[in-house]
Amino acid sequence: MQIPSNPQAQDINQPQKVGNQTSGTNTQEQKQNLAQTQTAHTTSQTQNANLEAQLKQTLLNFLHNLASHTQSKTEILDMLKSTNLFKDFSNASSLLKSLLSQIQTNPALQKFQTPLQNFILNIENLSAENLKQNIANSGVFLESKLFQNQKHDITTDMKALLLNIKQELEVNPNSDKELLRQVDKMLIQIDYYQLLSLASNSQMVYLPFDWDMLDEGDLSFYKDEEEFVCNIDLSLKDFGKLKVSLRLIENKNLNISFFIEDEELKELLRQNFHTLKLNLLKQGLSVSNLSLKELEDTKAKINPYAQSSNLSINLDIRA
Repeated sequence: MQIPSNPQAQDINQPQKVGNQTSGTNTQEQKQNLAQTQTAHTTSQTQNANLEAQLKQTLLNFLHNLASHTQSKTEILDMLKSTNLFKDFSNASSLLKSLLSQIQTNPALQKFQTPLQNFILNIENLSAENLKQNIANSGVFLESKLFQNQKHDITTDMKALLLNIKQELEVNPNSDKELLRQVDKMLIQIDYYQLLSLASNSQMVYLPFDWDMLDEGDLSFYKDEEEFVCNIDLSLKDFGKLKVSLRLIENKNLNISFFIEDEELKELLRQNFHTLKLNLLKQGLSVSNLSLKELEDTKAKINPYAQSSNLSINLDIRA
């Protein structure tokens, strides 16, 4: 006897088959996406490693050319300042904060946490004493300290601290490779500023600053004949670019020029000029001239303030 087919059973079985095929397809797509993500991550890591190796080799080549007089200091300085290779490595605060975040998850390295935290300067609470201390411990003076046998001065030196962290990571086969990469990036930055100092016959210091309003900026100090000059070049999150030139004459008379692109910031400064003068007077400084000027195009040939100097200290600020 022939058993008739059950159309309902066929209807039920058919979707189940289709459903299994769909599930299998989704699983395959997930595997492919995961493989692509892993490949992209590996490619990114390889590219980063290649870039860091290129940066290290570039610094070594510059240093060799400087020592062998293959290139002049002026040529090397121009090349260092114009190259884009180091642009992504100049965010000192971000690098340090990232390093601190990763160290917190590693019990063997938590002893380095407090010393590293001490290197982040809060610009709103900046004092002459802690600025001086951080300049001395910025890492760029390590070799000169060792040369002068100042071993007691290197325990809080940034470069010495980073080298100690790197050593601990390298002897541990299970160490975090990303953490090691962050340490290498900071060491490359310090080496970069050391080479800049040699090429410019000045002191350029690697310092991480912390200020919510700040995107990035530079401070430079130098002596020009009988004047001490401080140039401040900032990029503010809310107000754009701000340049300030301060010239100290006879250690007491101060000339200040502001170069601003934001109209709101200009008005805020105008309203607070009197308060600024009073606060400086409390510090023993008499403001002989206070001016507010238009910010010139950064591509213009004439700089808002002169840069001729025989003594210079440059501080890189990256929030």
